[in-house]
Amino acid sequence: MHLTDAYLTSPIKIVREEHRPYRRRLDNLAENDTPLLHDLRREGMTDYYAVPMIFSTGGVNFLAIATTAPGGFPESD
Repeated sequence: MHLTDAYLTSPIKIVREEHRPYRRRLDNLAENDTPLLHDLRREGMTDYYAVPMIFSTGGVNFLAIATTAPGGFPESD
């Protein structure tokens, strides 16, 4: 299992282990938000979204995307 600090504090842990999407707008991060989200914000990202990819074998991976668009991803997306 992935036991690094980077994984344990990442939104990816939630996506892979709970099999649910994770979204976070990056304009109002709190001090206790994960380091990954703070890094993305410093790089100019405005929104982050990750979804699980569940395979027929039972394995779980993920797809994560971020944007620099002002205001983040539109709700319609």
